Amino acid sequence: MDIHMEIPVVFATDENYLFYTAVAITSMAENAKADTFYKVYILVSGELGKGHLLFDKLQEKYDNLKIHFLPVEESLFRNVHIHNSHVTKATFYRLLLGNLLQEDKCLYLDSDIIVNTDLQELYATELQSAYIAGVRDLWLDLMEEEEREERRIKTGIPSMEQYVNAGVLLFHLKKIRRDGMTEKFCAHMQKDYPYEDQDIVNVCCYDHIRRLPAKWNLFTLFMGQREMLEQKGIDKETIHQMKERKGIIHYATPFIRPWESRRFLCNDIWWQYAEIWRDTPEFRRLEKSVRQREIGYSEEATAAYCTAYRTVYIWGFTAFGRSLLNALMEREVNQISAFIDNDAEKQKFTYCGKPVAPSGSINYEPGKCAFLIASQKSGKEIQKMLAEKGVREEDIVCFIRKNDYYYQCLRPEFRKEEGFVD
Repeated sequence: MDIHMEIPVVFATDENYLFYTAVAITSMAENAKADTFYKVYILVSGELGKGHLLFDKLQEKYDNLKIHFLPVEESLFRNVHIHNSHVTKATFYRLLLGNLLQEDKCLYLDSDIIVNTDLQELYATELQSAYIAGVRDLWLDLMEEEEREERRIKTGIPSMEQYVNAGVLLFHLKKIRRDGMTEKFCAHMQKDYPYEDQDIVNVCCYDHIRRLPAKWNLFTLFMGQREMLEQKGIDKETIHQMKERKGIIHYATPFIRPWESRRFLCNDIWWQYAEIWRDTPEFRRLEKSVRQREIGYSEEATAAYCTAYRTVYIWGFTAFGRSLLNALMEREVNQISAFIDNDAEKQKFTYCGKPVAPSGSINYEPGKCAFLIASQKSGKEIQKMLAEKGVREEDIVCFIRKNDYYYQCLRPEFRKEEGFVD
C-alpha cells in the first residue's frame, strides 16, 4: 500500500479489556483512508495467554496496521490510588510513554472507544509548546460552580479551564522527553488524586495543553442529553458533533457500555465492529453474558426467567430489593424463597413472608437455584463472589435500577418499548 501517513497509536489494557481493545483497533482499521497506516502499541503487564490469538487474527485481517506489545512493569504502579471502580492500574501506563516510545508524538486511546473516521487529521494537530492535546471534559461544564471549585482545590490546579479528558490524548513525546515530564508524572503517582492519572496529566501539563474539537472524544452519555447541554450553554458545534457522531465515540459511562447492554445510544455501532469477530470464542462469551445481563433490565424478562427455577433469592434487603419482590409477586412469581443480606440487623426482618438470610445459609443447586442481585453499588462484587463459589453465570441476574440517565441514553426503539415519553 502507498503510505501517506504512519500514525503511532497506543492502547493500555489488561486481560479484562482485550476483546474491547481488539474491537477499537478493528474500527480504526475499517475506517482508515487508503494511505493511512497505524503503528499500534499495546501496553500490557504479564502474559496475555490466549489473548494473543485474537490479536494474531486481527493482524492477519488488516494490512493497514502493525501491532506491537510493550511490556510494562506493574510493580511501578503498586502504590497508585484508585477511587473509581471502572479504573484499573493499566490506565496509569500511559504516563510512561515518553520513555517507552521513540516517536516524536503518538495518539493514546482508551479501549472503550470506537474510531468512526480516519485519524490523519487528529494526528496532524500542531502541538507547538503543548505536552498534550485533548478534548475538554464536559463534566466540568455541567457541575455547579462550588463543585467545580472543590474539584480544583483537591487537584491543586490553578484553573480547570484547560482540563481535558484523558481517554483520547495526543502526546508530544519529544517535548515530554526533553523536559523530563515522565519523571514528573511518576512523582505525582504517589499523590492521591480523585481522578487518578487524568488528574496527573492535567496538573503536570497545566498551561501546556491544547484543546481538541469535541468530535475526537464524544461521550455517549451526553448524546442523550442535548437539551440539557444547550441549557448549560455548551457551544452549538460540540452539540452538533455529538449528533453527527463522526470522530471517536467514547463509551466511558459504566452502566451503558455496549458490553453490558445493546440498548443504549451508539452501542449498535460498537456491535457492528464486534460482529466482525463473531466466530471467535471471545465474541460468543460476550454475547452470552450480555443476553444474561439484559434480563435484569426488564421486570417482565426477570419474571419469565424466574419460572425456570425451583428457588430464587433476592440479594439485598433494600427498598429497591423489596420493590423488585413486589413487582415479581404482582406477576405471580412464586419461586422467591428469601432475601440474602449479610447485615445482621436486617436478618431480624421478614417482608411479605420472605425472611432475610445470611449468604452462608444458602444451599446452591446449579440450574435449580437462581440469584437476583438488587444491590446497585456492590452488584459486580457480589456477582464475582458468587462465581468464585461456583455459581454459574446463567444462574445470576443483576437487576438494574432505572434513573433519568438510563432513559436518556436508551436508543429510540427501546424508549418506545419501555413507555418512555420525551
